[in-house]
Amino acid sequence: MLKKILFSVSVILTLNATAQNTGIDKKNMNLNVNPGDDFYEYATGGWKKSHPLTDEFSSYGQFNYLRTCLKFFEGNYYSSNFD
Repeated sequence: MLKKILFSVSVILTLNATAQNTGIDKKNMNLNVNPGDDFYEYATGGWKKSHPLTDEFSSYGQFNYLRTCLKFFEGNYYSSNFD
């Protein structure tokens, strides 16, 4: 009988921990939007609100990042080799 109780308690604790650790942070979601109307806003609305882009980076992706890195390394290369 004690084994059944301990097993039941361990199952309940495991299920509770699993339900809480889904990897989905609801703070990053916009729960005021119907996911059937605008799923992107529903899924990322909270994150976009807490991480606004400045005018300088209103359009920023991997190619912009690559350009920034290349300019940095190019400037350092020429300044260090031709002094």
